[in-house]
Amino acid sequence: WLVHRARALLPVIGHSAYITLASGFLMTDVLALRLMLIGGYSGLVAFHALHERPLRIPFRWSVFFVVVNGVMALKLVRDRYPGAFGEEEESIYEGSFTQLSRGQFKRLMALATVETLPEGAVLTTERAACPHLYFVLDGSAQMRLNGEAVAVIGRGGFCNTLAYQRGEPGTPAYGTIRGRSPMRVVRWELAALRDLVASDADLERRLNHVLVSSLMRRLLTSRDGVHVQDYLGAKPTLRPSLTEAQEAAEAMLGTAPGGAHVVARRPSQMPAAKAAKAEHVEHAIAIAAGLAEDHHHHSHAPGHVVPPAGQPAAAAVGGGPPPRRGGGG
Repeated sequence: WLVHRARALLPVIGHSAYITLASGFLMTDVLALRLMLIGGYSGLVAFHALHERPLRIPFRWSVFFVVVNGVMALKLVRDRYPGAFGEEEESIYEGSFTQLSRGQFKRLMALATVETLPEGAVLTTERAACPHLYFVLDGSAQMRLNGEAVAVIGRGGFCNTLAYQRGEPGTPAYGTIRGRSPMRVVRWELAALRDLVASDADLERRLNHVLVSSLMRRLLTSRDGVHVQDYLGAKPTLRPSLTEAQEAAEAMLGTAPGGAHVVARRPSQMPAAKAAKAEHVEHAIAIAAGLAEDHHHHSHAPGHVVPPAGQPAAAAVGGGPPPRRGGGG
């Protein structure tokens, strides 16, 4: 009796199954899509099974599609809901790693070690290979280049990103980074980190996005933040006084205080102190541009190129010379 009643509902079951499939194809969320496909193909399984003489080929393929989408849905659920984070992990994730899924962040932290370092601890040495990537939880460190202090890396900043981004064992550190105070850091072994991202292209792309975001935040909150404002399309808050580093980079970008246009000078045409600061600003922008180019290469978005030798990094990022402030840029 139940079978006969169910067969009487076959048109309803069939139409409902196909409507569910069609609705699934309209979903923009991948998990919702998988769940709708599971429901639709399950309806088709019932539709074919209830016929007096079921069509075996569509029945078997419908079962196969239910299994495939079920497995993929389980993977998505595990990635999105990997379990509760500890209080500190939750704070780290919400503060700096929301570009990753929660499952990706959990796999990343499984490779990490949290360490407490004393004041003066050396994280990287200029032109020497460092096998670690660091993320600052508390405290701050100073980076020196050619013996000159060029940047301060505080909470939420990464150390030795250039070695990770290049992806080559033995890549030397960009500068010497030494703790200015006692620090708590998250440390990853670069070799293990590269193995992890090599098995997950989406994680690699998202982690590069995290590194770019951290670097740009540091640049914009530093005394030289004005020189990358065109990269992001937003002007940061500057300190009241104009430092020598700002003057050097203003000349490098072709503008003077107040927005007046001047003849652009390369670092080789500047006094030694100003040239060193200008080179640091340009190199920092180049690092961010390289990471952004790698991110867009994975997502097939056009328009980002690695700056050729001799070309200002700011020009390569924007596709042309930097806009002149005060002159319509």
